[in-house]
Amino acid sequence: MRVQTDDDVYAVDNHWLGPPGRTFAWRARYSAYGVFGAVLLIVLAVERRAAIGFGFWSFTYALLITVLLTRALMSLVNHERPVRTLLVVFAHEIIAPRRRTGHQHAVLQPQQVRVRRRNPGMELLADVRQDAIRARREARGAPGYLA
Repeated sequence: MRVQTDDDVYAVDNHWLGPPGRTFAWRARYSAYGVFGAVLLIVLAVERRAAIGFGFWSFTYALLITVLLTRALMSLVNHERPVRTLLVVFAHEIIAPRRRTGHQHAVLQPQQVRVRRRNPGMELLADVRQDAIRARREARGAPGYLA
């Protein structure tokens, strides 16, 4: 017995083909045109906030960036994951509760810092080390050593 799946239902081509003989040179889903428009408005708004004037080249670059972003977003869309779910997932990622990292702020005031003398044991250790270095030099007969 062979079980038929319902995949053929989703194989329907939801692309605008246009009137016969007058189709677009590219294939895009209906939702891609809406995403393109929204992304174009966002890119143009970002350009204005960045103080980029409105001209031929700035608009051309805005279109190029919009096409690239739209293609990237639409690569995530299929019949199981529509555009609406991308928006919902993005919104949930933005408003999700985050773990708070505890910060401790401290102000260091020089009047409150205790200053201690060096540990006398460390000075003794330094003297012993210097004596060992001096003895090694004497044993080798190191030049330039003044007794």
